[in-house]
Amino acid sequence: MSYTIMYDCGSTNEDLIKEAISDTEEIDVIFLSHYHADHIRGLQKILKSVEVKRLILPMISYPDACIAICMDKDQELLWKFFVNPQSVLEKKIP
Repeated sequence: MSYTIMYDCGSTNEDLIKEAISDTEEIDVIFLSHYHADHIRGLQKILKSVEVKRLILPMISYPDACIAICMDKDQELLWKFFVNPQSVLEKKIP
């Protein structure tokens, strides 16, 4: 039995994302190490291409979430993600 596991998924180079998922139709689990908009955007792109069984997100306190939002270029995306991740991902993941 084999599993497809992905750790983080953000990149400004879309070709890297396409290459990483080109040989698979399903990813068993994706782990996000931290909340940067590029990781969330990468996740959005992956979810449009392949089925993802499980998404593991890091715990974050409210003050740390506020700091993360303030320090990222795409504050609106991060805010929406923290409030309701499913709305940003546009796909239900268990």
